[in-house]
Amino acid sequence: MRKSLYLKRILGFSVLFAALATIAVLIRFFTENAGKDKLPSSNSQSTDISMNTIHFTESHENKKKWELFAKSGINVKANEVTSLEDIRFIVARDGNNGPVTVTAKHGEYLHTLKTVHLEGNVLAKTENDMTFETSQINYDSAKKRFTTRERIRLTDAALTVEGIGMDLSVDSQQAIVKSQVDAIVYPGKRIK
Repeated sequence: MRKSLYLKRILGFSVLFAALATIAVLIRFFTENAGKDKLPSSNSQSTDISMNTIHFTESHENKKKWELFAKSGINVKANEVTSLEDIRFIVARDGNNGPVTVTAKHGEYLHTLKTVHLEGNVLAKTENDMTFETSQINYDSAKKRFTTRERIRLTDAALTVEGIGMDLSVDSQQAIVKSQVDAIVYPGKRIK
C-alpha cells in the first residue's frame, strides 16, 4: 500500500509538472507572437505596392499623349517612382502620323517629372517602319523627346545609322546621333 501511495504521488507530480510546462510554453508563444499580428500603420510614408498588369496614360485636352503598359511593377510612394517589367510604351505623334511604339524588359516611370526610363532590349517602331534599337532610353514627356547615351541603331527604308547617343524628336522624327556615327544610305529608296 505504501508503494501505491508513493507511485500516486510521483504520478501526480509528473502530471502537475507537465501541465505547468505546457502553460509556460503557451504563455511564451502568445507573448512573442502578439506584436506580429498587428497591421502596419496607415500613416506610413513609404508604402510599396506590388501590381500586375499596369496601365498609365497621360492626356492633354482629351488627347492621349502616351500610354504605358507593363506586366508587373512596384510603386514606391515615397520616391514617386514605379518600377516596371515587360513594358510596351506608345507615344502619340502630332497630326495624322501614327504612334511610336517602344518595348523594353525593364523600366521606371517617374511620376513627378513625367519621365519614362526604359532599359533591356529596347526596340522602337513607327507606322512608317522606322525603328531604333538600344540598351536603354529616356522619354521626356514635356519635350516629347527620346534620349540615350548608349549605342543606338536607327533604321528606315532609306538608311541605317549606328552610333553612340541620340536625341529623337517624336513629332518630326528628327534624330541626332551624337558620336561614332556610321551610316549606310540605300540609293533610290525613299521614306514613305
